[in-house]
Amino acid sequence: MTERGHGHMHARGRMGQIAGANSDHEGLQSSERQALAHVERNSSRRGDFIATEAVCASVSSRLDVTKGRPMTDLVFYHSPGACSMVVHAALLQCKVPFEARVCDVRAGQQHEPWYRAINSRGRVPTLLVDGEALTEVPAILLYLDSRFPDRRLLPASGLPRAQAISWLSWFASTVHPLFRAYLRPEWLAEGDAEQATLKCRASARIDAVLGEIESALGTTLGRAQLGLLDYYAAAFLRWSSVLPEPQRALCPALREYRKRLAEDALFQQVLDREGVDLVSMRRRTDP
Repeated sequence: MTERGHGHMHARGRMGQIAGANSDHEGLQSSERQALAHVERNSSRRGDFIATEAVCASVSSRLDVTKGRPMTDLVFYHSPGACSMVVHAALLQCKVPFEARVCDVRAGQQHEPWYRAINSRGRVPTLLVDGEALTEVPAILLYLDSRFPDRRLLPASGLPRAQAISWLSWFASTVHPLFRAYLRPEWLAEGDAEQATLKCRASARIDAVLGEIESALGTTLGRAQLGLLDYYAAAFLRWSSVLPEPQRALCPALREYRKRLAEDALFQQVLDREGVDLVSMRRRTDP
């Protein structure tokens, strides 16, 4: 039998083991059942067992397949140095067990079948909660805040809470798309000329949003106790390292803010776990 044949049989065997251990479907949640069904169909049709293995690994990592019991109900998919850093920080702040798994956007893993079976939008982060996929940074943060209110991830009520949600929404709907347009213009435009125009426009607007972030220092952002809004902003300060001069240098206030974030005890854990820093786009694993 060929190596591919052996691998295909092994992958299907693992699926059988998981299904057998969870014949009543208590352990497997709907998104996991859908993911396994997706890759099983693909592997049967194309003999491609790699995606099957990947999803089986994801599911079996959460389950004790000999007893069918969850090991942890939170599985966190992230990409090093991405906007998912703020979710990573929130999970650490909650001080609850979770499993972190890498979906490397730089390597294009978000488009691979195994991840699309988990998150059909092909974006990070994704948080599996009892196997159910929760996507989009603001939604994940609001879920964690409501589930672990004693950790005080966000203000509890009233106008302060609404204002925090407003900033989360602005980061997700305005700031992040501008950086996406600058860093990945090929995702949004075809042809060199169109992509160059898009980058130029995005760069000009990024100038404005960095100015808004600077203006919020000492009030909404960068207060004595750093929090989730600051950890979300950290991704944008990191990505600013590839902007053209003088934007790349940042103003003195934002440089000091970035330094504070890099020295923050909780956020240092995120940077260490992901193998990145805030002053460049390099990873510690880069040659």
